Amino acid sequence: MPPGERKIYLQYHFNDEPGTMPLSHGFHIIVKPGETTEVIIGSTGRSVSGRIRLTGGGTNEVDWKRDVHSLTLKLPGDPDNDRPDTKQFSSEADRRKAWEDYARRSKEFWTSAAGHDCERGQRAYILVFSDDGSFRADNVPPGTYRLSVNPTEPGRGPWDRKSLGKLTKEIVVPEGTGPFDLGTLELAIRSVKKPTGSDPDRARGRG
Repeated sequence: MPPGERKIYLQYHFNDEPGTMPLSHGFHIIVKPGETTEVIIGSTGRSVSGRIRLTGGGTNEVDWKRDVHSLTLKLPGDPDNDRPDTKQFSSEADRRKAWEDYARRSKEFWTSAAGHDCERGQRAYILVFSDDGSFRADNVPPGTYRLSVNPTEPGRGPWDRKSLGKLTKEIVVPEGTGPFDLGTLELAIRSVKKPTGSDPDRARGRG
């Protein structure tokens, strides 16, 4: 590895499909010329667990290993702490203006010295799901986190997936060494609309 500042991650493997890489427990390191850099990922923090209970749409449409869900450490000054909530705006114009202001603030922050310092302190921990909606993340240090769960529709390419529902919640992992259970969290999802129209085999006279 060339010398300099680098970032190292733990990468999970959930499926063979292209898409967002499940990179977890990442942090910056300094690689010095001619020296061996030893790194330990994990080994401290708590095991955080919980379960998502789906309401609304068809629960069999959610594949918990299709998407990447995470816990992200909340840091002072991070513009994502004040990301606009689209539900709070009564008009499209207000929503657009809020996102334009957010994009401007984000660009200014991440190109500043404070933004670079914040980037070095960022930590994200991938939620590893079971088929029943239970999840866990190991070696999570104490702190305030943003939990993000966003399952998508089946049968779409990785860059064209529509959300079935989204859960964003602030959680606090307290000091301690034992497992920390978040309990059951509810996520309302919508049903997937099935395509309508004639059967293509019938249209060709095969039915």
